[in-house]
Amino acid sequence: MAGTKVEMGKAMKDLDKLDVSAKSELKESLKPYTGRNPRASNNFSEGANRLLDRFVEADEKRAGILASDVSSLGAKMKRPEAIAKAGDVVPVLGELLDLKNATLNKEVFDVLQKMESSAKAALPKLEDILKDTKSEFRAQAAKTIVEIGPRAIALPAFRDVLIKTQDTQDKVYDELRTSAAEAIGKIRPTTKAAVLALKDRAQFDGATNVRYAAIEALGRIGPEAAVPDVLPFLIAMVKDKGKEDDGIRTGTIRALGEMGPAAASAVPALTNIVNDKDEGADEENQYVKEAAAEALEKIGGAPKKSAAVQVEEKLIAALKPPKEDEHETKRLKVIEDIKAKVESGELNGEAQTHILHVLDKERAKLIALMAKPLVEQDEYTQEQNKHLKPERDKLLKDMEGLSTDLMKATSPLKKTTSTKGH
Repeated sequence: MAGTKVEMGKAMKDLDKLDVSAKSELKESLKPYTGRNPRASNNFSEGANRLLDRFVEADEKRAGILASDVSSLGAKMKRPEAIAKAGDVVPVLGELLDLKNATLNKEVFDVLQKMESSAKAALPKLEDILKDTKSEFRAQAAKTIVEIGPRAIALPAFRDVLIKTQDTQDKVYDELRTSAAEAIGKIRPTTKAAVLALKDRAQFDGATNVRYAAIEALGRIGPEAAVPDVLPFLIAMVKDKGKEDDGIRTGTIRALGEMGPAAASAVPALTNIVNDKDEGADEENQYVKEAAAEALEKIGGAPKKSAAVQVEEKLIAALKPPKEDEHETKRLKVIEDIKAKVESGELNGEAQTHILHVLDKERAKLIALMAKPLVEQDEYTQEQNKHLKPERDKLLKDMEGLSTDLMKATSPLKKTTSTKGH
């Protein structure tokens, strides 16, 4: 028995000298004997289990040390020259991913992402991980590929991710599909299959971040994405301000702009947004109108703003609060000028409605500012409110009077419209 223990001890030392690939092969060959196997004695099974436990323990310890080393390497990569010099370690980092240790892999992925295009040598390894449907590191690998710069050769793998994980709704798979959409956008394929895969995720995915990434990718692809199966869908999303998320709508508008003249059929919908007084009224959708105007310029249909919208924009600019050491004289004069134009009949009914809309918002802002508790005001705001109170009281009174006049002036217009409807 003693001799057997000595022999086993020597065997263990010899096993420790094996390289990683040899140990890996040995572990695989031992696995059939670690369970109930009629070919293995109890002693052999116990020995195989103990040996595998030692391998696992040693691998985890080694991975922990390596993770610390890789983390230190990542911390040094704050300057471009440091990243460039680290190019030689990329093959080594790629090999470390073979250990499949979560802690180590996280550090490796982080470093490769920091290196961006300098880590191109790692792309084949990362693409292999992406294609491995059983790998728990696919999402991290996909994100890393996006940061480095995806290769066209990886397009089928990314397209498969969008199609084959569409019914799996959890954070990891959402991140995987998001990265896949971003990668396809960077590759800028002209194949219809890739474009339709993005359109499908933009329309049906349950995760908002995946939808946004797919829409942005369609924009990056540009005119080639403005196909009959895609363009009507994007225009419908732009029109649907009641149901669609404002961030998604803004992203869709920008994507249409990136398609240029190929998205000419979107001009009427975008023009309506520019001329809609309710668009951009809330903080949540303040960028929608701005994005529509920019998209129209890129498409080639310059924003055709109605006279009423132009009046509204000028009024908003004119009613900006005074700067430091200024008085309310400017805003008071603006109200007086508008009142004179209303009385003279210079402004039509549509323009009057837009002005009334702006006045209501500006009055609400001014009332909120003046009614703000002192404890919530900074020193400058307190001083300005105190100094300008008489002028602001008059401004509120004039605004209220002008609003009343406008409501009276627009009432006949509303009645006429109502009568025409009947």
